[in-house]
Amino acid sequence: MWTESLAHRRCIVPTFGFFEPHQSETFINPRTGKANKQRYFFSEPSSPVLFIAGIHAGDRFSLMTTEPNDIMRPIHNRMPVVLRQEELDTWLYGDYLSLANRSSVVLLARKD
Repeated sequence: MWTESLAHRRCIVPTFGFFEPHQSETFINPRTGKANKQRYFFSEPSSPVLFIAGIHAGDRFSLMTTEPNDIMRPIHNRMPVVLRQEELDTWLYGDYLSLANRSSVVLLARKD
């Protein structure tokens, strides 16, 4: 479904950060009394804006994900393709496949 978009309709989604649920850590929701997965908020440590690689088709878009890096791995089994400012043109116009490895991306993680 997204093959054509990956090849020709890449975009960048600016955001303040993103949430991911922990793989196994839970907490008791005080409102419902039920166990919920603990959510973590991830953000860019040196900027108020975090850029995520995306693709679009018509009025729909999807965020690209990849293997988790060392920061993300204990919490979730995948992560968005987080882009550094200097990588934006590469994602839009260059060798975008070179951006799949996000092992050197530093993120701040905090419990929600």
